Amino acid sequence: MKRLLAIGAVSVLGALSIASAAALTVNGGAVQAGQDNTLACDPNGVEIAYTLGVFAPAAPPNSGFPVTGVSVSDIDANCVGKTIDVVLTNLAGAQIATGSIAIGGTPQAVVTAPAVDAFLVEDVHIAIH
Repeated sequence: MKRLLAIGAVSVLGALSIASAAALTVNGGAVQAGQDNTLACDPNGVEIAYTLGVFAPAAPPNSGFPVTGVSVSDIDANCVGKTIDVVLTNLAGAQIATGSIAIGGTPQAVVTAPAVDAFLVEDVHIAIH
């Protein structure tokens, strides 16, 4: 019984620490650790779509479709002249490809390198500065 109470107490403390970390506010300005779901020049965010290269048969679990870039659209006019950075990450959250370009309008095609199999891409991170 004591073991169950101890496990329960540790679980509650762990949940509280995660909940308090989730409540941290990230404001613009200096580089900070964390996540900000708003872009200073584009308060309603942007839309993304992956750009795929030519299919090449690949051994499973790979798809054979290389991701060669990201198309970023719905970019606010306030962002023109700034730089957009794109980072593709895998399931572990590790960076697997990057790209960057000066914003001239919308949509904006950002070439990422190296080309990586679509199966490996778990997430995309966008920064405008």
